Amino acid sequence: MSVAIQRVVDPIVDRYWRRLAPDQVLDKGYGQLATPADREIESELHTVLTRLEPGSVVGEESSPDVAAVAPDTRWVIDPLDGTRQFAAGSPRFAVAVALLDGQGVTASWVYAPLDGGMSSSAAIRRDPVRRAAAAGRPLWVTAAEFRTPLGEHCRSRLLQAGFRVVEADCVALAYRDVARGRAGGVVSDWAKVWDHAAGIGLCTATGGVTQDGGGRRWSPYRVPTLPLVVTADDRTCRDITAGLDETSN
Repeated sequence: MSVAIQRVVDPIVDRYWRRLAPDQVLDKGYGQLATPADREIESELHTVLTRLEPGSVVGEESSPDVAAVAPDTRWVIDPLDGTRQFAAGSPRFAVAVALLDGQGVTASWVYAPLDGGMSSSAAIRRDPVRRAAAAGRPLWVTAAEFRTPLGEHCRSRLLQAGFRVVEADCVALAYRDVARGRAGGVVSDWAKVWDHAAGIGLCTATGGVTQDGGGRRWSPYRVPTLPLVVTADDRTCRDITAGLDETSN
C-alpha cells in the first residue's frame, strides 16, 4: 500500500510543487486553501485504493464538512495536509490515508514526500520506539491558521500549566512526531475526520491515547467533543486534560 500511495502522489507533487500559478490557489474559506494537487491526489487515490480494497471513500475535497463517517466507510483521505505550506513552496505537507474496518482505523499511512517520506502504522508498530518521559517534549497544538476562540483558550491554558507549546503547521506531521516519540501530544480544536484518522492511526499503533472534550476515546464514527487530545501515553493525557480543565467549546 505504501508503494501504491507514493506512485500516485510523487508525480503530482513534482508537477505542482513550486510551480503553482496564483490563480491555481483557491481560498475555500475558514483559512483553508485548495490547489489542483489536492483534487488530483484525492481523485487518483480514490481510484487506486478502492481497486485494492473496495468500499466507500471520504476525502477532504469531496467531503469537506465531514466530522464522522458511516460504518461502511472504508477509506479516509486527506490529499494534502498543509496545503498552505505546499502552495508557499514549503516541504511541510503530507498526504494522509486511513483504512477503516467498521470498528475504527485498522491501518494508516502519512506520506511526506519532502519531509521524511512514508510513515505507516504497520512499520511504526514493528519499530520499538523508546519514549523518554513526556516532560520537556513539545506539545503540538493545531489551529495555527484557524485561530478559533477554543484554540486560543487551549493554547493559553496549556502555557499557563507549563507546557511547551508549538503550533502545528501540518497536523499529520504533528501526529507522526507523537508516534515516533518526538512530541508529547496534539491538542486540536478542529473536528474533521480526515484531519485526524491517519495520524491517530499512527499514534495508537504505538500505544497512544485519545480523549475528546467529553472524556470519550476518539472514533471516526462519532463527532468528537472539542478539544480533542491525542498523546503518546496515559500520563501525558492526564496531565494535558488537567491543564485544560477549564476549557469548554
